[in-house]
Amino acid sequence: MNKKIILVSLIILMLIAGLFVLTGCGNNENGGIVESNKLSNNNSSKSVTNEFSIGDKNFKFDKETTFNDFVYKNADGLEPDESKMAVYLNYKNNDIYDGNYVFRIAMSYKENMSLDDVADQYKGKSYENKNNNGLNWITYESNNNNIDTIVYMTEKNNNLYVVNIAKYEECNIDINSLAEIFMNGVTIK
Repeated sequence: MNKKIILVSLIILMLIAGLFVLTGCGNNENGGIVESNKLSNNNSSKSVTNEFSIGDKNFKFDKETTFNDFVYKNADGLEPDESKMAVYLNYKNNDIYDGNYVFRIAMSYKENMSLDDVADQYKGKSYENKNNNGLNWITYESNNNNIDTIVYMTEKNNNLYVVNIAKYEECNIDINSLAEIFMNGVTIK
């Protein structure tokens, strides 16, 4: 009974987080990797930068920041918006998209929960396992209410950790590059 209550709570938390993942789109200005300051990706010999650009705005993910057990690289211009269970990094630019976020990164955790407790959320989807910074992440793509989201989930220290990287589907930024750059700087204590 207790696990069912926890599972229902997590599902509600993820649905609420999904509502906050609203993002905006650009004016045909591609966002993508800036080819400088290359970092070694732990998955392969391929190198990844720590910079992402949208139009003339450049984000350099090089500021070590913490939230709960998350240790991640943040960029100037992205102020963390923290709650007790989650932190949001939002980029808003009315010149690119008026009234909505251009992209949103949300990190959350749930104590005393494992990947098995939420298996129904990813088992029905096309998911893959990725090793990033020594952690095995389950990752999949989701589209709800015209919002493209790349979801990463892992468990450590008897807790479940989730990272959502999202944008509106019609937005012309490379969410895969943003996810790769951001996740390259994420670890769990």
